[in-house]
Amino acid sequence: MRHLWILLIPLAFAAGFAVCYLWKDRAPEPLETNADATIGFIGCSNTAQSVMGYHMAGGDDLWQLTDDRKHDFDSGTVREWANIDNDFWHTFDRYLGAHPNTRVIWWQLCVPRDDTPTLADAQKVIAGIKGRIPGVEIYVSALPSYQTGVCRITGTEGLARGEELVRELAAQGDVHAGPTLAPHAPEEVLDDGCHLTEKGMRAVGTQLKQFFDAL
Repeated sequence: MRHLWILLIPLAFAAGFAVCYLWKDRAPEPLETNADATIGFIGCSNTAQSVMGYHMAGGDDLWQLTDDRKHDFDSGTVREWANIDNDFWHTFDRYLGAHPNTRVIWWQLCVPRDDTPTLADAQKVIAGIKGRIPGVEIYVSALPSYQTGVCRITGTEGLARGEELVRELAAQGDVHAGPTLAPHAPEEVLDDGCHLTEKGMRAVGTQLKQFFDAL
């Protein structure tokens, strides 16, 4: 019996690893096709919250981001998007495939406080978008600031570098700066000092709707 247990234990571990591997690498659930949405987006978790707020405000031109997919763009910094082999681009391709009439992309530049992405990094992202959507119009924004406090993830340095990159990209002449989003009020920010409450999501979403409705 002891010898039988010696054989069974490694087999049990192997089976467990196999299940975990298959779970990790299984294909994501397909997105529902939406031929009406014409504006896509890239960015980070705050971008995703802003897009969800846009739909709360009654917008319907931006890609839909359901609650169960709200983490698809977490940590989507400029540097991460500049890596063409990053899984973020696989996610982007899935969304693009589900929204075949996409003609505009909004990119919110998310920059951590300890990082300094270059113009060359940002241009790789622009090239990645243009290579996928011929004739696309691209709008670029920095993360908004905060009326009080500082987000520990971006600091003031990350916000400032995002704003600089927006200006540098717009000066190249092949993207548009905007929308410029208003600073977050204290009640629009969660206790982590970075992410948005529902009120904050709606506030940013309303600004996005006003901007894109006017195009």
